[in-house]
Amino acid sequence: MVHVFTHFRLELEVWSAPVPPESFANGWWSPPAALKGEALPTLFRKVLAQAGFS
Repeated sequence: MVHVFTHFRLELEVWSAPVPPESFANGWWSPPAALKGEALPTLFRKVLAQAGFS
């Protein structure tokens, strides 16, 4: 996936992995159905769309 900022080009390789439920206590998690309502940067939204979460 490629994202272009005004002064540089960023190329990402995005991976996914299953996360065990006991890991949810650490960090921030949002269920896939709630992602559209989250305040996320455009780059994050592009990654989610590429992963099929849009």
